[in-house]
Amino acid sequence: MNSSSSEDRMNKMESLRSRTTIAAILLGSGVIILFCIIPLIHPHNTTALGILGFCLIIAGIFFCSGLVGDNKKLYKETFVEETIKKNFDNVFYAWKTGFSKDDIIDFKLFRNGLKYKSEDFLKATHKGIDFEMSDIMIVYDTSKDGKVNSFQGRVMVFDFPDKTIAPTRIISKSFYSRNGINDGIVKNSEKVEMENAEFNNAFLVYSANPHDSFYLLTPHFMERLMVLKEKYDSIALCFEYNKVIVAFNENGKHNAFDGSMINEKLRYSEEIAKVQSDIDDLKYIIETIRLIG
Repeated sequence: MNSSSSEDRMNKMESLRSRTTIAAILLGSGVIILFCIIPLIHPHNTTALGILGFCLIIAGIFFCSGLVGDNKKLYKETFVEETIKKNFDNVFYAWKTGFSKDDIIDFKLFRNGLKYKSEDFLKATHKGIDFEMSDIMIVYDTSKDGKVNSFQGRVMVFDFPDKTIAPTRIISKSFYSRNGINDGIVKNSEKVEMENAEFNNAFLVYSANPHDSFYLLTPHFMERLMVLKEKYDSIALCFEYNKVIVAFNENGKHNAFDGSMINEKLRYSEEIAKVQSDIDDLKYIIETIRLIG
């Protein structure tokens, strides 16, 4: 991307960010008036304040409509797409789309959810390994205290056309406790205890062929999985013949390939560095999976 095109997009994003901030202020002011101020002064005449609060909310929604989407599109085009293409081969990137609900269910790593959403789809090749990736969100249920139980993270799918691996699941215990498991994970499988006690304390292993698990989970492979667990905590892998699926739950704490749309002015070099850092994390996962190739 040439510097003038980059500068034009940065200026446009800053304009959109400023307008989005104004819209958020209007919306927030309306909410405060309706739900904080009016209840405090009730039962006095609050009609005028109610109308003001309602109008501010409508104005905020009106001004905000489309701004976030436009800003997100520019961010992806300016920072994400070009950086991805510099790091991977055969790139297809479609940030608005992702894995389908049926795809997510077929991964056999999640219990059934009430709502499914997926975006930031990437298909590419790194060092000869083909992979697909997408952010996904699964809403499982809502607890009595209103807390939403969900998976908010990323799934990567790898193809090994010349490899056949007996169905095997490697699930961190934190992933299991937060997401449960689909019955398909343990059906016709046996729980496997590895010789590494630290690994057994961190992960559950189920395999249709326990003997093969010891060839799959080499000491070096387990060591790298422990590093990944240290970073993501909630992580799971599914080996299914010639496919490997990796899921890690970030609980909405970090949205890779996304930038702030409201709070701060973006700086080109900083955003490129953030995207590159996200890509470097992906490369570590890919190079870990390459160990089974």
